[in-house]
Amino acid sequence: MKKFDKYGFYRTLEPQNSFLQNAWKLDNSMEPYENELLIDVEILNINFVSFAQILEDTGGDKEKIAGRIIEIVNLRGKLHNPVTGTGGMLYGRVRKIGKSYRNDLGLKEGDEVISLVSLSTTPLKIEKIVSIDIGFAQVTIIGQAIVFQSSLIARKPEDLPLRVVISAWDEAGAPAETMRIVNPGDTVIILGAWGKMALLCAFAAREKMGNCGKITGVVSSEKGEAKLRASGVFDEILCCSVSNTLEFYNQYFEENRLFDVVINCSEEAYTEMVTLLLVRNKGIVYFASLRSDCKVASLTAESIGKDVTIIPYRGYVEGHTDRTLSLLRKYPALKELIEEGHQKGYAFLNSYKDTDREYIEASLNKLSEDSNSSYVFESQSMRAVLRNAIKVAKYDCTVMITGESGTGKEVVAQFIFNNSKRNNFPFVKINCASIPENLLESELFGYESGSFTGAHPKGKKGLWETAQGGVLFLDEIGEIPMSIQSKLLRVLQEKEIYRIGGTSPVKTDARIIVATNKDLGDMVKRGQFREDLYYRLNVFPIEIPPLRERRQDIIPLARLFLSEYNEKFNLSKSIDRDVISYLMEYDWPGNIRELQNCVQRLLITAEGDVVKLEDAHKMILFDRKDPDLKWWESPLSLPDSGTFCDFMDRMERELLRQYKAKYKTTRKMAKAMGITQSSVVRRLCRLGIH
Repeated sequence: MKKFDKYGFYRTLEPQNSFLQNAWKLDNSMEPYENELLIDVEILNINFVSFAQILEDTGGDKEKIAGRIIEIVNLRGKLHNPVTGTGGMLYGRVRKIGKSYRNDLGLKEGDEVISLVSLSTTPLKIEKIVSIDIGFAQVTIIGQAIVFQSSLIARKPEDLPLRVVISAWDEAGAPAETMRIVNPGDTVIILGAWGKMALLCAFAAREKMGNCGKITGVVSSEKGEAKLRASGVFDEILCCSVSNTLEFYNQYFEENRLFDVVINCSEEAYTEMVTLLLVRNKGIVYFASLRSDCKVASLTAESIGKDVTIIPYRGYVEGHTDRTLSLLRKYPALKELIEEGHQKGYAFLNSYKDTDREYIEASLNKLSEDSNSSYVFESQSMRAVLRNAIKVAKYDCTVMITGESGTGKEVVAQFIFNNSKRNNFPFVKINCASIPENLLESELFGYESGSFTGAHPKGKKGLWETAQGGVLFLDEIGEIPMSIQSKLLRVLQEKEIYRIGGTSPVKTDARIIVATNKDLGDMVKRGQFREDLYYRLNVFPIEIPPLRERRQDIIPLARLFLSEYNEKFNLSKSIDRDVISYLMEYDWPGNIRELQNCVQRLLITAEGDVVKLEDAHKMILFDRKDPDLKWWESPLSLPDSGTFCDFMDRMERELLRQYKAKYKTTRKMAKAMGITQSSVVRRLCRLGIH
């Protein structure tokens, strides 16, 4: 027997009895309980950020968009985009009213209603997607949804276009909050002014301020600039990108021109700094968009010595729907701008997409032109990998990086971290294969004092706590035993850990990125990896191709390693063209790691200032007949003491021992190494190998 409550906790399946927003999966069976309302859903209004991500992921293909939406609902029992963490809202007709449902609106079966709670908390089932309106980010469906006692719903207004009302109500918290914080006489600036949310905020500010005060809008496109000027709501329009903080600030503002209220509706990345620079001391900053990070903003305010009021995104403000309807009714220009922008299709979404695309491509171009960058690539396949890494960096979802050993999975994880809003916090990494099972739990979750024999008297923080605010990178995730997998799943679900021997939960805030060279999907089928954990981790997959499939990257990588090791060993060697050709032809089973260690050893063993082809041939490491000798898995490190010659001898001794163990006789060794038998004998004697 289920224990009912007005919030719908009893509908959560994974984990059970959790908050609906936090739950991975909801019970979306459509037979309503006695305290629920069943809705025949006709329109889904998808959250702007979520729809833009789906649009980008599917290339705008409507069939793929429909497939992605259905996939999310089937997986989670709700339309809760696992990448963006957002949902949307719905319109439909009342189908059935539970006998214990408190019907405050006096609803009857067949009444048209709009649900004001997020689709990320609403049990939903889709039978069919009928059509997709990309301009409005709205999807016409045949489906059903459950509304709880606590869920906010409203009747459909008869005097306004339905699609405009649904679209505006999805952002109704922003204009309501704007009216609360703005006062007559204020100077107000709105970032990202050419967008539905920003327009609602601008008209709300004008309604509150009247003709007293000034509203400045910042847009990134000239088309948006012309439309906003025609609306008459802004006193000043600036056309520029705010993502380049200092350039924007220096171009338009001086210290004596600061604003009372800054409203950030921008979908551009990393606008927290410019937002804080624009506000006066004791002023108000309102981050209306979910994309902004208030934690970063707080640290920024502290770093520049400003005492400001920071208000985060608020989806619900009491009376927000009525205020939004009042604005739509009083200001025809607002309704027309929203309607026109959507009807012409893509207006708001294209602004977002173009800005995002320009930022990503500019970042990649800058990266490829930076001679000091450790992210070296020329192939289109690797450019696509890094493009996806930049895309997902702005969201807080889990990422699974797959690829063969040595392809650079950790480098991509670090790249995601560097481009995320968590980059001021720790990047903590752990190789799950390198830690014994009996120690892995304590390494991840920590332990309390006296929890086991040998435990530190003061206890110990685990890596999960160490990564607080930042990123925890779990390499070789496929090596985690089933006993730890269940605990890992619980942490992902509950956002809290228990130290070994502890009785109180510790709240966690760390983004998880995992990597593996195994086929986890196949491991799930064979019962070696938990299916529920797999789906939690595989929210955004990134596959890194092996080096043999992106040969354009071999030469730039080799040059990078050549430069690094020349500097490290105080050398000035170069590599002959024939060697470069040889490197290009090789298949690199050990991928980048093999190439890196190959360049290192070539520099050390080559006797002249130029690495010749014979140097490469002499290196037993290059023998393609010996795939079992995975020398690249154990790179050499500089000794604490000794000369360069000592280092070379140590390396040569190690390699000769490997070949002696495999080939037994000096004749076979010489043949495999491509040198004479007498040369092998001399080397063995000189190095004391018997």
